[in-house]
Amino acid sequence: MNDVDALKGIPEFVAAVERGSFSKAARELGVSVSFISRQIDAMERRMGIKLLHRTTRSMNLTPNGRTYYLACSELWAGFKAAQGRILDQVETPKGLIRISSGGEFVSREIGPILADFMLLYPEISLEMVFANRQVDLHEEGFDLAIRFGALKGGNLLARKLVTRKLTLCASPTFLKEFGTPGHPNDLRRFNCLIGNTDRWRFKVDGGVREIQVKGNWRSNDSNPVLVAAACKGLGIAYLPYYSTREGLASGALVTLLDSYMIDDKATWLIYPDRLFMPLRVQLLIDFLCDKCSEIEIA
Repeated sequence: MNDVDALKGIPEFVAAVERGSFSKAARELGVSVSFISRQIDAMERRMGIKLLHRTTRSMNLTPNGRTYYLACSELWAGFKAAQGRILDQVETPKGLIRISSGGEFVSREIGPILADFMLLYPEISLEMVFANRQVDLHEEGFDLAIRFGALKGGNLLARKLVTRKLTLCASPTFLKEFGTPGHPNDLRRFNCLIGNTDRWRFKVDGGVREIQVKGNWRSNDSNPVLVAAACKGLGIAYLPYYSTREGLASGALVTLLDSYMIDDKATWLIYPDRLFMPLRVQLLIDFLCDKCSEIEIA
């Protein structure tokens, strides 16, 4: 087997493993399913080993196949990295950047920053997809995601954009009628205005405690609606400071349990852990991190 033959089939093999089927790999590479099959069969014959166990319904790596895939995926990523960097150096940054996000903070604070970025790089295209669910960046083809709160593990990289201060607040009229909670546990007997979660987190006895609250108002990720309901005296709200600052400044709202509030409600920029990142994406990451440091949250 010569050196040139050793490289044949690597793109097809890597695509088949990463997409989980020959048909998906064929669509990604723009070839036929039979072509994918022939290339991988030829690889197995040249090497004299079985790389994949295949049936009509499933495809799984053999132990040798897993070892070979790890090596091939790094090799293929390195090739694309070298090719991409050369193109980036000789061309103006251009192409599509897909971002998954959601929430008022992104619309009000991040949106104008993205607009400034687009003015700097007019040949870049931007697609913003707003969703309450947590998308799979790899499977759904996103370059970046903007997420909130504590991060979960995974093969993703993260950079903190800003730390958002949380507030627990209610209107003076509500407090006059129903009283004022003195401890997070007291919230269980108050009507609470619930957004994405009914489990509110507080600093208690040196740790973090979740208090499950209840109420007659729920709103799926719409902070202005919750603020309006709180200002009308309908209940207690647990929201980022940037959503409540106008109500607090006017006196329509007052803060509660300040000494128990946590400060880990960060906004994160998430992106895949990969060997090569297109220049346009790296430029946007750096731009967002730089400009978000100027946002006044509290």
